[in-house]
Parts: sequence; C-alpha cells; structure tokens
Amino acid sequence: MESGPQPFETYRVPSDDRSAYVAFSRTDSVHLDLKQCFTIPSEYTMGDVSLAHLRAQSRSDVLDLLTEGLRDLDRGGQLLSAADAEALRPLATSPFFLTGHQPELFHPGVWFKNFLIDCWARAHIGLAINILVDHDQCRSLTIRVPCRDSHGRLKFASIEPEERSRQAPWEWTYPNNVASWRGFPERVHAAMAGVGAPHLLAAIWPDCMQALEAGLPVGRAFSIGRNAIERSSGLRVHDVPMSELCRRRGFATFARMLMADRVRLADCYNRARAEYRAFFKIRNEAHPVPPLNVHGEWVEVPLRIYRRDDPIRRPVFVSAASGRFRISDGQKEVGSFPDTTNEYFWDAWMHWADQGWCIRPRALSMTLFLRLFVSDHFVHGIGGGLYDQMTNQIIKTWLGIEAPVYAVATATMKLNMPSMMEQFESSAALTAMIRSTLFHAERFRSSILPEDQTRFAEAVSKKQALLNDIPPRGEKRNWHREISTVNRSLASLLAHYRSDLEKNRSHSQMLEREWAIQSSREHPYVLFKESILGELKALADESYS
Repeated sequence: MESGPQPFETYRVPSDDRSAYVAFSRTDSVHLDLKQCFTIPSEYTMGDVSLAHLRAQSRSDVLDLLTEGLRDLDRGGQLLSAADAEALRPLATSPFFLTGHQPELFHPGVWFKNFLIDCWARAHIGLAINILVDHDQCRSLTIRVPCRDSHGRLKFASIEPEERSRQAPWEWTYPNNVASWRGFPERVHAAMAGVGAPHLLAAIWPDCMQALEAGLPVGRAFSIGRNAIERSSGLRVHDVPMSELCRRRGFATFARMLMADRVRLADCYNRARAEYRAFFKIRNEAHPVPPLNVHGEWVEVPLRIYRRDDPIRRPVFVSAASGRFRISDGQKEVGSFPDTTNEYFWDAWMHWADQGWCIRPRALSMTLFLRLFVSDHFVHGIGGGLYDQMTNQIIKTWLGIEAPVYAVATATMKLNMPSMMEQFESSAALTAMIRSTLFHAERFRSSILPEDQTRFAEAVSKKQALLNDIPPRGEKRNWHREISTVNRSLASLLAHYRSDLEKNRSHSQMLEREWAIQSSREHPYVLFKESILGELKALADESYS
C-alpha cells in the first residue's frame, strides 16, 4: 500500500564542490511560471484590513525605500543614482524576487541566492530584492580564517575588526573605533599567508570603510561593500533593511493584524509548530522556534521589542482594554496602541519609533509578511526552507489562503587551498580498535610480542572456558570478577600496540581537523578570489536553464 504525500519536505546541501541545489516547496511546482505575480483576492480581509490593499501598500513601501529612503540613509555610500532609482518605478507591477539573510560576511552558499534572484529578475523583467535581516542579533564580527601552523598544517585563526563590549541587533551595531577597522584586510591577509590571498575582502573594504565613516551601522556597511562588487559583475540586486521596512505603514498594519487576532493566531502558530516537531521528532523545546505563550489575558504575538539604548530583544505580549492594545515585554507593561483605525494606529506606531522603540518580527512572522505582502517569488536557504513549512500551515489555517510556493537554494563552494593531505584511518575506527584491545584482546593475536605468546594463549583459553560456562542471572558476581581480571591481563599484553594506536589516533584527529577546513563550504565569501562571482552567476544561469 502506497503512503500518502509527506506533510513536510526535506532539502539537502550539495556535496560536490562548485555545485548548486534549487528546489521548490511543493514538488508539483517544478514548472512554476516565474513571470506570474502572486495575488490575493479582494475578498480576503482581516477585520477592517483588506489583505490585497495591505499587499499593495507593502510593495509600495519597498519601492519608496529603494527610490527615496535608502538613498538618504546611505549618505556617503549611495546605492542608486537618481536616474537608477526612478527607473525602478515602472517595475511596481512586475514580479518581485526576494531572498534574505543577516547582513554578515556569509558563505557563498548564502550568496548564491542573490545570483539566482538576479537571474530570474533579468529573465522576467522583475525586481531582485535582498532583505537584510538586521533586527537579528549580531552575535559576533569575528571571521574564522584558514591559516597554517609552524608545521605547515591547516588550522583556523579567529580575527575580528575590533573587540566588542556588548551584543546588539545588527541595526544598532556600530564600530567603537572606525580607525581600527581600516587594517582588517591586512590582518586577514597576513594570517592567510601560505593559504591564499583573500581577494574579495580587499575589494569590498573601501566601500565598507566609506559607509562606516559616514556613520552607518556595520551591517549596512557590509551590504554596501558587497553591492559594489555585485554591480561590477552585472548583478542588480537591491538590499532593503528589514528594520527600515518595519518603520513603514505596511508592516505597521501587519503588526496591528497580529495584535487584533492574537488568540486565534497563537493557536494556529502553536499547532503548526507542534506538527512540525512531531514529524521531525524534535525534543528541544526551543527548536525550531519557541511557542507563543498565553498568560491569562496576555497573549504573546510573534514580534520582538527592544530599544536602541537597551538592545535586549524581548517578547511582545498583548492584552486589550478600553479600546487599546496594551503591550508587555513579558516582565512589565511598556505602553499601548489604539485599537481603532489604521490611521490612529500608524500615528502611535511612528510615535513609538520616534521614542526609540523597535518592534520587529520573529522568524516566521517575517517570512509570512514578506511572502504574502511583498514578494512574488521567495528564495530560502536550506534552514529557512525547512522551518518556513510551518509558515505555510499558519497562512492556511489563520488566513485561509493557500501559501505561495517558495524556492530553496544553496551552493557548495570550497576554498581552493594548497593541500598537504595524506591518507589516514578515521579516528573513530581507531577508537573502536583501542576499545577492542581492552575487552576483546583475543582478536589481536598477531600483535602480541613473541615472549608473551604463551601467557596470551593461557589467558585466551581461560576466557573461553568462562564464556562457555556463564552462570544464570543472579549468580554472576564472581564470574564477572574473573572475566574482568582475564580481560585486564590480556589488555596488558597489548599495551605497546595500544600505545601505537593512540599515537595514530592523535595523528588522524589532526588530519581530520585539517580535512574539515580543506573541505568546508562555510568559509566567508570575502576569502575567495574574484572569479567566484562568475562561477556563482554561471551556476544560477545553469540552474534556471
């Protein structure tokens, strides 16, 4: 009997170097028409909000940011000329191809998504947009750089532009001392001597430094530097910070929807999470995302709240009273919004922003907003593609809409380094052999020294006699003691051999660490040569054709 369709898909990372993987969230979407725009029928509403109108507003917000807002924000590092910005306006009704990631120095598999959406946008006269997930925590600015030790073996060195005193979301992560950042490429270059020069880091750094000196946060500086080399290779991918989109009317309306229908949303959200966890047999309560909690009248919504002067992200709980949404961060009540019309809510939303409050989406609510109300075709990486299957369930049960199809894409690009590798036996196999010398020494007769052969034969004979006469349960105490004594005696005769195995294991572990560096696909894209731009573009074109 054939089983029915699986409720959740799985995706894979390509193992071969210079290879790509592209899949779609529904297997019947192989021939998806990328020219088509996603639409929400006009009859779909949430309270007094037309979902179709919200979609139109949110797409308009993105275009406004690209053509006006971001050019003002970029100050010394403008991404678009006035003419280029104006040329985007006619694309308002064209397909929007979206992807997104934290604005870090990510590996080429993440970067591949930009090349893919650029390929699709060029083919279908659309707009390629990369969402900078800058409301996520910037946990580290350190990059791990492959280098060689004094014996010529590969190892990692951790290098950071400067020491940091505290963590904050990317949107509020600024240099402590801009001057200390200038020498970062030289420090990385020196560490990589003998491995290869990091060409792209030097290529993006002048634009990064110009942005930092103009007062932009680190994530925006990384974005501007990367955009410069993307444009030089012909890509037209436009970065939009999620933090800026959250300050626009479309997202504010979306946040009001979450607050207004919080009870039903929490139920749909938690059921989708429970189904996903059951299917993948996940036990850790925090994975893949925490649940939405309910404490009496207070219902958690999938948002985070923090302030620039206190950038610790906290949950958002909502309760309604006297025509207002009361807001708590799970510890104390911090304010309220009017539960009336969008216009009054919008005025309050901007007032909160002016006061330094940041209300930002959690992972699933962010992709729900972007997929339903901004994009026509969304591209995830492997991790996002997996967890956003929960978002599909939420869209269907909460809003009654069939979730739009998304793509899952990544690539494997390994850093070409001179190799000193040699053949070696796995440390796991050697560990198993070492254990066998302790408990099954009789298997290693050929490794016994000649002068110990007689003692070895006697001990093996005694062990076999014990194994041939195992007493019943409850009467094994003396038997266990005797066989343990025999095993120790046999193991002592293999001490020299075990010592050799332990030396071999240490050597194998060193080689395995080196091999992990050599074969890793996680090296930051800035450590690669400029030729990677053409390679990723070719992979994107090949995957589309």
